[in-house]
Amino acid sequence: MIIKAVKSRPVRSWNRRRWMLYAAFLVVTLMIFLDSMSYPPKPPQTVNLVLALTKAQDYSWTSKLTIPNMKIIPFISDDPTALFHPPADKGREALAYLTYLYQFYDFLPDISIFVHGDDVTWHIDPIFGKSTANAIDLLYIQEALRRGYLNLRTSWKGGCPAWINTTNGYKGSTTDSFFSKSLRWNGTLSEKVEEPYMRAAFEENFPGIQAPQILAQPCCSQFAVSRKTIRSIPREKYQEKISWMLKTPLSDQLTGRMWEHMWQYLFLEKAEDCLVEYEALCRGWGICFMNQAELDEWNKLAEKIQGLKRITSSTDVEDRDIRALEENLNSRRMEALGRGRINRRN
Repeated sequence: MIIKAVKSRPVRSWNRRRWMLYAAFLVVTLMIFLDSMSYPPKPPQTVNLVLALTKAQDYSWTSKLTIPNMKIIPFISDDPTALFHPPADKGREALAYLTYLYQFYDFLPDISIFVHGDDVTWHIDPIFGKSTANAIDLLYIQEALRRGYLNLRTSWKGGCPAWINTTNGYKGSTTDSFFSKSLRWNGTLSEKVEEPYMRAAFEENFPGIQAPQILAQPCCSQFAVSRKTIRSIPREKYQEKISWMLKTPLSDQLTGRMWEHMWQYLFLEKAEDCLVEYEALCRGWGICFMNQAELDEWNKLAEKIQGLKRITSSTDVEDRDIRALEENLNSRRMEALGRGRINRRN
């Protein structure tokens, strides 16, 4: 009996230590939990939505946006009495954007989103119903913060992969008489009418840097930029670009189109920023197709539906046929959204 009692002591001692360790673990866990509860939850990122507008444009659609902590900053290009306006009605959205970057430099939110004034526009990908509001509401703000600069369009049409070749065409200065005679034209612009003059425009906006041969990113000057990225560029550099735009004899349309190809260089110092479309869509918005071919099929079906809608009134195409195609289209989109939610949880 004495031997058994002696042998049981180490067992009882170990059990005691084990329960003490469990108790200590529970106390520490409780303390961590209570400590976390004593702090308010981290607020959502702050966002400014910068709109490049004219007086005639209605931007009431922005009232339906659901992103928390968002402020609407309307820059009215053709109204010098507006609270926010660029120094001249020139450069389309580019001068409005640059003016914001200069004026708000010391008062920036976490993310600034730059868009045109219209909600429904071809500039936005069909997957969003060509709706600027949809593209903004579905945007992953954290992905914009991670990248620093995120284009709101993923389609390569009209901007990628090797879109602007700066070695093509005129190699003089945009202040030459050649420009003042040739580039004040405001007629219909051909697809790349700005290309022959991109080298000169680039080197004047980025002095001391030789223009890259290729400039490429998805069009059309609508993007999100982080405060860190904006402030990585000295404030006076934005003023220099404003001054260039005010002085150049290039037309309103041309200066705006030229800056479509330079934003990625300004913010990322990258001449080309052409992410694979389906990957950009998944990372930036959580709409995850399996591969590029699947996204291409979706876009072709969307285009086919739009074509059928245009001719319905003059043919025997029935509404029910279009509705069936639309149901198929929406089903594929919902599958991609569901895949994105699963990826986000993981």
